[in-house]
Amino acid sequence: MKSLPYRNPLIYELGLKLLHGKTLTQRYRRISEIIGPGKTVLDLGCGTGLLASYLHNCRYIGWDMNQKFIDYCKKKGLHVFKKNILDYKEYPDCDYIVFCDILHHIVPQDEYILKAAVQKAAVIAVEPCYTRSLPRCLLFVYDQLIGDADGINAYEDRMKWRYTENLLKEKFSKMGARYTESMDGMLLALFEKEKVDNS
Repeated sequence: MKSLPYRNPLIYELGLKLLHGKTLTQRYRRISEIIGPGKTVLDLGCGTGLLASYLHNCRYIGWDMNQKFIDYCKKKGLHVFKKNILDYKEYPDCDYIVFCDILHHIVPQDEYILKAAVQKAAVIAVEPCYTRSLPRCLLFVYDQLIGDADGINAYEDRMKWRYTENLLKEKFSKMGARYTESMDGMLLALFEKEKVDNS
């Protein structure tokens, strides 16, 4: 089942703005600042392509599995494709891969796919820190009606994302993050592309 935001791109964008407020803009500006101008950027789980408008003279490529989001992005003139982000062997050549609010959707494959992405390009990940306070039964209702129910990834798997800020910093550091930064309930991590030894 898809929650309401995943059925309609405009409701999805409105929901993000209501949920994150001014920090949504701060997040995309910070990602853009790290990337800099003139780069090729692969935005995995791109949603409605919000990141694209913050990038400076970059080649933007978006991947998502939601056809309504893909159609919406294409109407905006964005270079997007309906592709599964787990198909890492198909990632195009790029300078940066961005996972913005998406790794918690793909538990338990989150670590595996992050490691695969770092083999291809520098990676920026921005993910929520665990702050759930609703009882489990209400959390399920919230998730299915207006939350993260994307119609693809299982609720039970998504609920395994239980990282406080410190635990998420520790997770990303163990995975090789060069840098982490707190962002009002979210954590940004920067990973450098791993050098492949061909000797």
